[in-house]
Amino acid sequence: MNYSNNSTTIYPRNGDKYYTDKYIMHVISNKDFYEKIIESVDKALKYFNQCKEYYFVFFIPNYNIKKRYSGKEIKELINIRNVEILNKSKIDQLFYFIYKNREYFKKIYKAIEYSKIHYFNVTDYVISIDPPNDYYNKDIYKTFNYNAKELLEIYNIAVHDKTNYNFPIPILWKKNILL
Repeated sequence: MNYSNNSTTIYPRNGDKYYTDKYIMHVISNKDFYEKIIESVDKALKYFNQCKEYYFVFFIPNYNIKKRYSGKEIKELINIRNVEILNKSKIDQLFYFIYKNREYFKKIYKAIEYSKIHYFNVTDYVISIDPPNDYYNKDIYKTFNYNAKELLEIYNIAVHDKTNYNFPIPILWKKNILL
C-alpha cells in the first residue's frame, strides 16, 4: 500500500535529515535480517538452558560473509564487554553490534506500525529518531523528530528499493577507537 499521497518529497532528503533518513531506510530495508539475528539469540539462550544444541548461520549476502555460530558461541558473544569486542573478528563485532542495538531497530519497526494507525485515523504521531553511535557519527547522523507521514513515505521507498541500503560499518573499524 502506498502511503505517500502522491507526495513530491524524495527520500533521503537533501539537507539536515539526509543521513538520518538513510539510517531509517537501512533499518527498514533490513528488517528481516535484523529480526533473524535477534531471534537467533533468543533461541540460542533457550536451547542452551535446555541443554540442547543450536546453530545459527550469520550470512551477509551483499558481502558474501558467512559464519556458523553455536548456541554457546552466541551466548558468549552477547555477554562480552564492549572493550573485549575489539579482540573479536569483524563478523563477530557486526553480530554483536546488531544485537546490542536491537532496541533501536524495534523502536523504528513499532513506529512504522503506529504511524500506519495514526495516519489512517488522521491523528498526530511523532517519534524522535536517534541513530546508535556504535555505527554512526553523531556530527552527521543527528537526532530528528519524524511524523507519521514522513515515516510512511520513507517506509514506502525502503521496502521497494532494498538494494541501496547496505549494512553500516561499526565506527570503531574506521577510527580504531575503543568503545
